[in-house]
Amino acid sequence: MCDLWKNTLPYSNSDQDIISQVTFALDKLEPTDWIKLYNSGSFFDQKAINKSSWPALLPHLNTFERIIVENHPKLTQPEVLHFRSGLPGEFEIAMGLESANEEILKRLNKGFDLSDFRRACEKLHEWDVLIRAFVLINPPFTRNAKESLKDIEKSCLLCNECGVQTLSLIPTRGDSEYMKILEKDDQFQEPNLELIDKAFQVGLNYFSGRTLLDLWDISKFATCKLCIPNQVKRFSEMNRLQVFQEPLSCASCNNSNFTF
Repeated sequence: MCDLWKNTLPYSNSDQDIISQVTFALDKLEPTDWIKLYNSGSFFDQKAINKSSWPALLPHLNTFERIIVENHPKLTQPEVLHFRSGLPGEFEIAMGLESANEEILKRLNKGFDLSDFRRACEKLHEWDVLIRAFVLINPPFTRNAKESLKDIEKSCLLCNECGVQTLSLIPTRGDSEYMKILEKDDQFQEPNLELIDKAFQVGLNYFSGRTLLDLWDISKFATCKLCIPNQVKRFSEMNRLQVFQEPLSCASCNNSNFTF
């Protein structure tokens, strides 16, 4: 649903492969205070990142102020605390909540329910781990835009309840074969830029922490190529300032985005 499935491997990497990838990236990247270890899955899935790689991995992370990984709520196990104890800086785990609508979440086949998400957050707070939650904008099985926005509001309130610090709003993508089947069966429609805009406003209004709109390839959701550069700039400023900026009108498409 978010395109990252394209980079998932059908086999487990060796410990040496993992360390080689990390050291290669660190050699190429500019110096930074934060680092995210992304493995196109759950970091604490032992078939993805085996804990036997940790002794060689942890020394590469001791200069960073914050280390971020992604993980499934049901994999919030004592191994998380073990890994966290080897980090001198802050540790953040990002979890795909996707939707606070129990019916939709079940049909997404994520393998957890809202009570699992709550328990995971409780454990992470106990272990001094920061929490980020991913919420989809217009996931499959959403009946209309009004329901989509209401579900995002519910997700914001749940994240407030669970003490989540950062909410990432992800426009749902329909590029996979399965999503195309759902679209053909009227079970899914990609969000347009207007819905994405309104969803961002809901996040800023209802979530008590930091709301971020994922801008990766955001132009694919735009129908007007004249609007999109300034729209991206506006979204970027809203991400940075955490303040909603009123849309302007567009003389080309008349869709209330920008004035030129």
